[in-house]
Amino acid sequence: GYVSLLGLDDQSWAWDLSSSLLQHNGTTGVLYPHIHENISSPDPKLIGTPYLGKQLTLRIILDMSRGTLAFEIDGQYLGEAFSNLPHQTLYPMVTALYGDTEITITYLGCFRSGSDSLQILCRRTILQSLNTKTAAKDVDSLRLPPSMKRFLRVPLT
Repeated sequence: GYVSLLGLDDQSWAWDLSSSLLQHNGTTGVLYPHIHENISSPDPKLIGTPYLGKQLTLRIILDMSRGTLAFEIDGQYLGEAFSNLPHQTLYPMVTALYGDTEITITYLGCFRSGSDSLQILCRRTILQSLNTKTAAKDVDSLRLPPSMKRFLRVPLT
């Protein structure tokens, strides 16, 4: 069976789109999105709706100054999913159950000047694991979405 690794320990927080349940520290069970007193209620049709298999735009909103994690789907803010996050460096992540899922991550916030983005660090790690003489062919053989293969092939300056 499928087991998501995100949300299994005290260092990760997750929203399982197949069940619409939040998970943290191995505890699962809070239905999300849920109604919050401090925001306008999300569309009732979205509450507890499984999102797998649907084309959507998902935004992860990590606010470290407030210590909160929230989500937005197709432009609709769904409210805080988690609060009281620790004041340390956190890395938003996405995992996909289906092999034909294509995910684009765009970083909209800011980070320390001179630091490479998580996207660039992942690209570097993948390319370093390939044979330099056959890297182009090796990229084609990877089980990745076409957009990721294109990103791996483009030389960065």
